[in-house]
Amino acid sequence: APRMTVAHSPFDLSRFKAAVPPNEPHYDFIFVGRFVNEKGILDLLHAFALLKKDSRFADSQLALVGDGPLRGEIEA
Repeated sequence: APRMTVAHSPFDLSRFKAAVPPNEPHYDFIFVGRFVNEKGILDLLHAFALLKKDSRFADSQLALVGDGPLRGEIEA
């Protein structure tokens, strides 16, 4: 079974302009889930650290939303 599904918007998005409010943080990547090994969050953090070493992605940010037993390790 596929692990990912793409849901395309039924709306014509060309009518809208993308904007980031000036003083709001901008996250290029967001993880939402429980902080457990099964979710692969530590792998994500490792991969993101590798990504940030590439100058094209040096300003990228990752937002983590959730909680769980790995929170202490993630915050360290």
